[in-house]
Amino acid sequence: MRTRNLTLDQSVLMMSVKDNTQEKQLCSEIRILPAHSLSMLQTLSIEIMKGNISKKSDARNLLKVEASKVDKVYDMLVKKGLSNFDQNSASPLL
Repeated sequence: MRTRNLTLDQSVLMMSVKDNTQEKQLCSEIRILPAHSLSMLQTLSIEIMKGNISKKSDARNLLKVEASKVDKVYDMLVKKGLSNFDQNSASPLL
């Protein structure tokens, strides 16, 4: 596996996907490479924290990927609790 073009953050995320069965299952289910799912997760996470994404339709408009794939990745972030991020307090809502 070549990782020369990846940033340090992406290479650390790649290592975490190798160990995370939930993310492996997602990649297998929606038929994308782990690098692509990590890129989608990273982009969505950043945009959620910025306040640019608050629902699935916002995520679909941001990424040029099939809507069903974006929905599954967004759903994973919801399960992890990231989509409930409060931009004002900079911490996840409880």
